[in-house]
Amino acid sequence: MQIHDKVSRSIRDSGWFPKLFRRIVNKAKEFLQNLIREHEMLPKPTLSINMTEFRTMRNLMIRVQGEAKITLTPNTTPQGRTLALRDSIYP
Repeated sequence: MQIHDKVSRSIRDSGWFPKLFRRIVNKAKEFLQNLIREHEMLPKPTLSINMTEFRTMRNLMIRVQGEAKITLTPNTTPQGRTLALRDSIYP
């Protein structure tokens, strides 16, 4: 059954109440507001990291990755690559 049919039947049976919908919505709004107040919402989480340290580590990572691309060549041995990478990290 469509909503139009249900509304028409309700109006025929109970009469026309133009303010009824507004009252229902207001009561539902009040109910939800009270429910939210009762079950107090938790605050949004905040970052607990040191941003200065994070930026330092990020910049170090970027620098090391760049140096690793330059240092690693296809003609070097695995041991040479390890030493070259270690030496670029700890000058």
